[in-house]
Amino acid sequence: MPVAARSVSPSLPLKVQALPGSGFLLQKRFQRVAPLAVVLSLLAACSTGASAVRTTLSGVVFENDPTANVALNSKLFYERVTLGGHPALLVLGFEDGPAAGKTEVWYSHEREVLRLQGGRLIGTAGMTLNWTAVSFPDGVPAWPTGDTETSAVFRRRHSAEPGHLTDLDETLQLTSIAPPSNSGLKDLDPAKLRWVEERVLTGVGRALPPARYGLSRALPSRVVYGEQCLAGAFCLTWQRWPVTGAVPE
Repeated sequence: MPVAARSVSPSLPLKVQALPGSGFLLQKRFQRVAPLAVVLSLLAACSTGASAVRTTLSGVVFENDPTANVALNSKLFYERVTLGGHPALLVLGFEDGPAAGKTEVWYSHEREVLRLQGGRLIGTAGMTLNWTAVSFPDGVPAWPTGDTETSAVFRRRHSAEPGHLTDLDETLQLTSIAPPSNSGLKDLDPAKLRWVEERVLTGVGRALPPARYGLSRALPSRVVYGEQCLAGAFCLTWQRWPVTGAVPE
C-alpha cells in the first residue's frame, strides 16, 4: 500500500528485482560482505519479475507485486524498498564501520544504492534524485526504549543531486507517535512496532512530510520499517524482508 500523500510520478520507479534462491554467502562479521559484481550477478540471475511489469509512455506500471512469491536465499539479507509505492528487493552488499555506527549498503540490479545507518537513510546513488554526504554534526538521539515517549532535537547535513546542492543544514525533531494507519508497511500489523517520526524544523526539508520509523519492541535499536521523502515527489520506504524473523517477539 503506497504511503498516503507521499506518492510519486510513475516515471521514477526503482527497477523491479526478482531474486533467485541461490547466490553468494553473506558473512555478517566481514566488513565487506561481497563484491558489487557478485551482488549484481546475483540480482540478474533471475528474470521472472519481467513478466510482472509493462512499459507505458508514462513510465512503468506494476500489474503485480514483483516482491511477492520470490524464492529468497535464507543466507542473504534483503530490504523491500518502494519508490512512490513501486516495490523492489535490494540485497545487502556491504557493512561498513564499527557496530555502533555501522552503515548498510543495499544494491539493486540496476546499480541503485540505498545506504542505511541505524535504520536511517544516509545516502542514495543511481536514482533520479540522490542524497550524498549525509552527516549528523552533533550525533543522533537514541531510539526510544520500553514504552517511554521521546522527543529530541538534532542536526542533519547533506548534499543533493541533481543541482549540485551542498552542505544543506537542517534541524530535526525526533518524536514518539502512535502507530500510523497510512504507512507503506507490508504484511505486518503496525501495532506490533514502536513508532517515531523525524520532522524537519528548519532547513530545505521543512515543507516535506516527516520521516517515520517502525521499531522492534524486543530490539529497540532495530528499525523494521522506515519512510522518508527526499523531495515533494520523491518518497522512499524500506522494510526488512521477509517479514518472518524481522520482528523478534
